[in-house]
Amino acid sequence: MPRTSVDKVVVTNETALRAKYGTAYEAQIKPAIAALVAADKARGLKTVMIAIDSAQMAKYRAKPVAKARDARQCKNAVDAIYQALRPAYICILGSVDVVPHVELVNPIKSDGDDVVPSDLPYACAHVFGAKIEDFMAPTRVVGRLPDVTGGKDAAYLVGVLGTAARAQSVAASKYEPYLGVTAKVWEASTRQSIRNAFGGEADLQDVPPEGPPWTKRIGRLSHFFNCHGAPADPHFYGQQGGSYPVAHDATRLKGLQRGTVLAAECCYGAELYDPAKANGQVGLCNAYLAAKAYGFFGSSTIAYGPADGNGQADLICQYFFEHLLAGASQGEATLMARQDFLKVLSVADPSDLKTLAQFNLMGDPSLHPVRPKVAGQSVVEGRTTKAMLRSARDANPEDVQAASRALRRRHLAAVGESIGQTVTAALTSSMTPARGSVEAVLRAELRKVKARPKGIDSFALRRPRMATASALGPIASEGRVDSVHAAVGELPRGRAPFRRLYVVVARQQAGQLLLKHLVSR
Repeated sequence: MPRTSVDKVVVTNETALRAKYGTAYEAQIKPAIAALVAADKARGLKTVMIAIDSAQMAKYRAKPVAKARDARQCKNAVDAIYQALRPAYICILGSVDVVPHVELVNPIKSDGDDVVPSDLPYACAHVFGAKIEDFMAPTRVVGRLPDVTGGKDAAYLVGVLGTAARAQSVAASKYEPYLGVTAKVWEASTRQSIRNAFGGEADLQDVPPEGPPWTKRIGRLSHFFNCHGAPADPHFYGQQGGSYPVAHDATRLKGLQRGTVLAAECCYGAELYDPAKANGQVGLCNAYLAAKAYGFFGSSTIAYGPADGNGQADLICQYFFEHLLAGASQGEATLMARQDFLKVLSVADPSDLKTLAQFNLMGDPSLHPVRPKVAGQSVVEGRTTKAMLRSARDANPEDVQAASRALRRRHLAAVGESIGQTVTAALTSSMTPARGSVEAVLRAELRKVKARPKGIDSFALRRPRMATASALGPIASEGRVDSVHAAVGELPRGRAPFRRLYVVVARQQAGQLLLKHLVSR
């Protein structure tokens, strides 16, 4: 029997797109969407576009979105579609003025980010809310094909859709050479990330002394940046001492190849800002997609990591590339990166929660830049698609591929649900100013690096049912963390074209404070 299930849903708001592009929506954008649907069919995917602002939402027992920027309405619509169709991929079409990020409470509120704009809630079954700790069970494969926020030129979105429609998978060897760039001050940390993701760090570029354009390396398909970023800024920046030279520039991408994928640890790396805020220049995320990149994995806000070693932004970006290079789709790599990040946490402190929420995929989640290492085969519970076809000669190859995806999705959903039940998390609703000896210790740590205190907060913890001491015995009680605290300090700015922040996170355990030091990327 022919397969009738839906593999991929493209969700958008047609009212918002028509308001931006007028008659060009019908004349140019809708044909480009139809071309993507046809291309997906040729790749074995049944794709449908659903306008969440239309009467067709009644089919999914949901109300149409009446206000394009109402994240609650949009989240409810996506949830209803997912419950009805169970697609393998959810592709959000449009920037934040078409389908908004969900604005989550920033658990490091003193760093200046009012909220954490995120697509994470669309990847979770939990109902709409503003607390990151409610979205610690990611189970869905989600990505976003953005246009330009505030844009009027339909050619940009037509081009992005065309890139997705014409995408092809290639051997992993094509993505193994990389353009890796780090602020000089974080060289040790980035070397570790590059080594973990790509297997070697010999070609890492330090800024300074290096800088754009990256003429000899920009044609490589894998890009990894660990540099400074700033809001509404089309540049990334390096650092050595008091020098902050430009490390990447959205106007200097000559030589970028179709199919490029970038992971950026940088603050605001994937911020979808209105170019009117930057003299008309789009950010690096939009610029990469305009140059036919397949995907851009980055942060919507200030991101953090240690100056040495790996943590937070380092980990989630390297996990993304590890799965991508193994043949996962961009969306699946994003979901697994989120899950892997949560797996290594015994307690999700405020910096961990922010990291989880702020990193989003910009690109079609169904694209597989890298072919599985055995060409033409996917693996399902130890059996290749080819072997499955041999055992069922009359099977439709598309049915077998769909079954493979379904098994992977069920596995990832089970993993996500399990994580949500086992990781202890700081409660953003419990933020209170730190007092007494905790405050004194954290202020002393900020003074050591000459950071001006911006705020010191304490957090209670939410302990999931599966992690209770009664269930795990006396060992769990011995290692119990009672509370966590976060101190934000602003480092001397000097000539930096952005704010520099220093965060000390403390875990209170057995009467002691265990400290973690982070810097803004």
